[in-house]
Amino acid sequence: MKILKVLLIFSMLFSFAGCTPEEVIDPIDPLICGDNQVEENGVCVIVDQDLEDIKLALIATRELSNYQIDVEVYYSENTIEHNYEMTLSFDDNLALFEMEDEMIYYEYLDNSMNQYMKQGDSYLLETIDKASGYGFYQSLEPSWFSKIDDYYLLGNQYLSEVTELIQSDFPDGEVNNFKVGLILGRLDYFMFDMILEEQTYNILFSFSSIDLVSIELPTV
Repeated sequence: MKILKVLLIFSMLFSFAGCTPEEVIDPIDPLICGDNQVEENGVCVIVDQDLEDIKLALIATRELSNYQIDVEVYYSENTIEHNYEMTLSFDDNLALFEMEDEMIYYEYLDNSMNQYMKQGDSYLLETIDKASGYGFYQSLEPSWFSKIDDYYLLGNQYLSEVTELIQSDFPDGEVNNFKVGLILGRLDYFMFDMILEEQTYNILFSFSSIDLVSIELPTV
C-alpha cells in the first residue's frame, strides 16, 4: 500500500502544477514560422501532423482546471495479481482523492495547501507545504513521442528524461513503456510501467468528467 500513497503524492503534484498558456503572436512581416512548420508560398505549413496533434493536446490538457483522473495500478506479487483503483477530482483550486473508503480533500493556496483528512466522523484540517511539483505535463516534449497506431509511444532515448522528473520521490524508480492516447484534442490517458527494485507496477491514468466536477470542502 505504500506505493499507492506515494503515487497519490505524485499524482497531486503533477496535477496541481500550474501552467502558463502559450503566448499568441500576431503574424509579422517577414513571415516567421513556428516549430514543426516551414514556409511554402508565403504561408506556414505544418511538417508533421502527428507531432502537431500531440503538441496541441499537451497544451490543452495543461489548461484543464475541472476534470477527473481515474487511476488504476496493477502488479503481481508471489504469482498473485493485485489491482487498486483511485480517483482524483479537480475543481479549480480544490481537489479530492478517493480510494476505497478513504477521502482526502485539498485546497490549493498561494504558497501552501490545506489538507482535509477524515478521522472518525469528522475531518482534520492541516496546512501542508505547497507541492513544488515536477511540472510533469509542462516537461513532456512532443518531439519525444512517435505515433504508433492510435497512441503515442515515448522514445527509449527519452525514458531517462521522464524518470528524472520523479527522482525526488522515487529515487530508485525507473519508468518504462510510456504511452499517451489522445481524444478530442487533449490527453485521453497515459500509462507506463514503474519499476521499483524488483517490482513492476503497471499504472494507467484516464481523464474524464471534463468541466463536470463539483467539489465542496467538508466542515471542520
